[in-house]
Amino acid sequence: MSYCRKGPDSDVYLYDDVTEGLLCFCCSMRPIVERSRWPDHDDWRLKDLRAAKAHLILHREMGHKVPEYAFELIEAKMRGEDAGVPAHDFLFISEAMGRYNRN
Repeated sequence: MSYCRKGPDSDVYLYDDVTEGLLCFCCSMRPIVERSRWPDHDDWRLKDLRAAKAHLILHREMGHKVPEYAFELIEAKMRGEDAGVPAHDFLFISEAMGRYNRN
């Protein structure tokens, strides 16, 4: 599940990967990561949701766009609530399916 994706309202792509954990994909803060499935990208691996929230706050402090719903999704998950599929993920999936299901 992604918490936010790069687009008009976001400069950040933060998602929870089943093998890697929480990642800020191609993070503009450019850390060195010991292991990444994408060696040509600077991903930032985050140890937990609290670290992810702090990371998004740092992005905002650097002037990057981070949508409020990213914080809301993280906080809901921290409370143990199932937030379902975020609208931005649903739209991304719908667009991708439309591209691949044309006859």
